[in-house]
Amino acid sequence: MSVSSPERKKRSDETGVTSVDTSKLRFVFPYNPYTKTLHDIPGNTWQDEAADVYPYAPVHTLPMDVNHNLVPRWPSLAAEIVSFMDQNRVIFCGLELYRRSQDQNVPSHEGVTVLVTVNSLESLTVELLNHVCKFINRSCDGAFVEFCCGEIYRLMDFQLKDGPLKQPYRQRPQLGSSISAYDIEGATGTLGGYLKLIMPNNTTKFCALTCHHVLRPPTGSSSKVVPPEYRIPFNSASGHTISICHPSLGDHMRSFGIDQAEAESCKVRIDFHREKIEMLGDDAPSKHQRAIDTLTMRMAMHEKRIPDAAVDRVIGTVLATSGYHVSPSHNCVQDWGLILLQPHSVGTNALPENDEAAKLHVLDVSEALESGEQFIKYGRSTGKTKGVISPCMSFVRFPDTDYALASTEMVVMSRGSSSFSEAGDTGAWVLEDESADLVGMLWGGLTSREGTFVTPIKVILDDIASSLGCTVELLRPS
Repeated sequence: MSVSSPERKKRSDETGVTSVDTSKLRFVFPYNPYTKTLHDIPGNTWQDEAADVYPYAPVHTLPMDVNHNLVPRWPSLAAEIVSFMDQNRVIFCGLELYRRSQDQNVPSHEGVTVLVTVNSLESLTVELLNHVCKFINRSCDGAFVEFCCGEIYRLMDFQLKDGPLKQPYRQRPQLGSSISAYDIEGATGTLGGYLKLIMPNNTTKFCALTCHHVLRPPTGSSSKVVPPEYRIPFNSASGHTISICHPSLGDHMRSFGIDQAEAESCKVRIDFHREKIEMLGDDAPSKHQRAIDTLTMRMAMHEKRIPDAAVDRVIGTVLATSGYHVSPSHNCVQDWGLILLQPHSVGTNALPENDEAAKLHVLDVSEALESGEQFIKYGRSTGKTKGVISPCMSFVRFPDTDYALASTEMVVMSRGSSSFSEAGDTGAWVLEDESADLVGMLWGGLTSREGTFVTPIKVILDDIASSLGCTVELLRPS
């Protein structure tokens, strides 16, 4: 058994020695493999010649090789482990199978780790942890067993986006655009894409798809603070109207305010340089005129954006949402929401970088898990990112909540050093990179490791059809 320090970003005062009780952060069995410091990692640029001790290198979470012999056995092994932990009253958030290493280029057969995420290790004794870890280690052919502190999060952003919006305001938002309820400033999500609903009376509705918790955000940023009325399904037939805007109220206010302030700042500085030219006359240095030219261009850019932000930003109203529940057929979280679009806001399922409509073939879960292909998503916060789907499903529970759920989730891992998703990307669609086949929609993850939970799109579309009694199609270009 070994206790080790958690993966973390380097603090400004970090020296490799900490007063934190690391036993509350990570527990590794049968021994701690994470002993490398940043000094030991080839190509690392962190340097401090005065430091006697280097900070530990971060631990990377990598998908299993699809050909590893544990992969096809993982569902049955996980069921046995869950049962054993339940018998021993070990409350967990996530049970997962990955490769974990401080070296991103670790061979495919090394670093195999069963990762158990718990809210806290304080309530678990070393004896109990050893007992559980030995069972998991024997069951999984000697794999490492790691208990990590963490919690489930949903990818809602309760912070305002820094700086003006990079994307222009659009009447017909693109995939990956910023959205929110019209009157809630502190909650932002992503518009995934567009659907066509054929209702039982043969009428047609055009909708945008995102997550339930984007359209019905909780009162706070914690997933544990969700009043009952915000976690049950919503239907506009109730008579309650919820307007949805693009961009989100928070992004709009932040961007609009910065554009106004920057335009005013440019004007003040232009006046300063003009006064200098008038004062010095022919002796005025040319730098003042160059500054005026540069500031005039910058001011024009910000002034042009201000009227764009004054348009009516309401794109539609909430038609229906799933609430929080688990699909009885696929045992994954259902967290979808439909925006009934105004006619002038119906967009197309085109990829933002080239405006070409995606093929939009729905990729089956088994195809996605076995493909080994690269996947992409377009999100409000991180834009276009690339990742791969883990061949091993995650077994997830929501402990310490009054809406306890247990589910099995698909996970997309980032490819490269950047994150696949961040807060505000919730609701983004995940597509196969080359074919643009649609596989699912992001909704959250675990704070103990990199990776994002994805609900299969077919499961979502089937649930929408069942809930509303309609036929659901991916909107295609007319």
